[in-house]
Amino acid sequence: MSKDSFKRAGFSEEELALLARILDEQEPQTKEKHSISRRENFHEYPLSAGQRRLWFLDLLEGGNHYNESLSLRIKGKVDVAVLRRVLEEILRRHEAMRSTFLVANGEPVQRVVSPQSMDLPLVNLQALPESGRVVEANRLALEEAQKPFDLSRGPLWRFSLLCLADDDYVLTIVAHHIAMDGWSRGIFLKEFGLLYGAFQAGRPSPLAPLAIQYADYAAWQIEWLKNGAATQQLRYWIRHLEGAPPLLELPADRPRPPIQTFRGAKHSVMLPPALVTEVKQLGRRQGVTLFMVLLATFQTLVGRYTGKDDFVVGTPVANRTHPEIEGLIGFFVNTLGLRVDLSGDPSFRELLQRVRQSTLEAFANQDVPFEKLIQALHPERTQSYSPSFQVLFVLQNTPTPSFALPGLSVSSFEVENNTSKFDLTVYIGERPEGLSCTFEYNTDLFESDRIRRMSRHLQVLLEGIVHDPNQRLSELPLLSPEEQRELLLEPAGTEIDCRSVGC
Repeated sequence: MSKDSFKRAGFSEEELALLARILDEQEPQTKEKHSISRRENFHEYPLSAGQRRLWFLDLLEGGNHYNESLSLRIKGKVDVAVLRRVLEEILRRHEAMRSTFLVANGEPVQRVVSPQSMDLPLVNLQALPESGRVVEANRLALEEAQKPFDLSRGPLWRFSLLCLADDDYVLTIVAHHIAMDGWSRGIFLKEFGLLYGAFQAGRPSPLAPLAIQYADYAAWQIEWLKNGAATQQLRYWIRHLEGAPPLLELPADRPRPPIQTFRGAKHSVMLPPALVTEVKQLGRRQGVTLFMVLLATFQTLVGRYTGKDDFVVGTPVANRTHPEIEGLIGFFVNTLGLRVDLSGDPSFRELLQRVRQSTLEAFANQDVPFEKLIQALHPERTQSYSPSFQVLFVLQNTPTPSFALPGLSVSSFEVENNTSKFDLTVYIGERPEGLSCTFEYNTDLFESDRIRRMSRHLQVLLEGIVHDPNQRLSELPLLSPEEQRELLLEPAGTEIDCRSVGC
């Protein structure tokens, strides 16, 4: 994979320099793929492999757990007419936002609706006491985020404007995941800011026409898979994942239900800047990226909790490995199953080298859709848990564009959607004040106290790693001083489930 491909995957400049050196040491595993051009039949709108999977899951499970939501707090004199025109232009530019999904001859078929004028519902909350307006805005934004979409009828998006005061608004944006992924949010915000500034000033759109549309990418992917170009990558994944344990059972507070409900909650902590600096320094000394250090730490934590040395952790990749699709809104993200090898109780330093190798191999073979891999492996399907892996690790390093609206102050308006697609997902993001760690967990399995303990254990583990990475995984500390004192004070003869506290 080229350096540009890694850049489009969201790596920092520092990581790019390191990856360039690492790649120089590797044998090339894949050839550069041909560019994506306009499809020949403009009357057909094929589905990508990812869209087919989401369509099937929506048919099977329904619900709202595949909704992508974003809310913005906008303070100042908002021009609602310009705002509506901006949203209409973004929808016009991106066919993926105007798609519907039907069944024809037993197969899902994508249809793209022609651009239309749209209504922007305006909800005035000024009749409420000032202290209750933000609370009500939160409730309404959550309500919008939790409403399911009908993929067969559309639209696959919802916008609403909540008025807290004459100069204070919340814009809610909700789209089905089949039309928008995490990278697409950045594209949406960038275009939103540029278009609002231009339209308010009476200028035309400053955005260049899109060279291709999502359906062109889908047509290219179909041909790429059909022509056998994916065979080498698929063989890698079959070798990598064949025989892996299908289920990873973290210590839980309740038995796993027979059918996933996707009910979830989040718990967030901040790792201090001094620790983050030490973690980065460790990575540079060992010739690995921040992602690799944090992934190895998370693998160690899971291994200590479960007592397993062979399991699979999922991680998403932006999968924008072609320049033609960098600026498209749509569903491109792919999920990689990284098989964990903790056998032999290695030192953390040794584990880092294993993670380095497996991560590079996985990224070099990231184009095979997860759906095709599942078809090849034929895992036992159950509605009780996700196939191949049940825990995810995510380093949120997708580039965020500068976003400003002339004469307005814009900030994120955080809304908790109370869903979890997996048993556990750990999101880590770099902030000026340190590393933010968010644990998204399935509330059918875990109580909040257990997850809070887990977050403390992650920090203690990281502190032990940077202190001495030569320690074996079993020797690294997990318990905080308070937990150690509690264990020492336990009455003699008391049985303690070490997995429940991570010892």
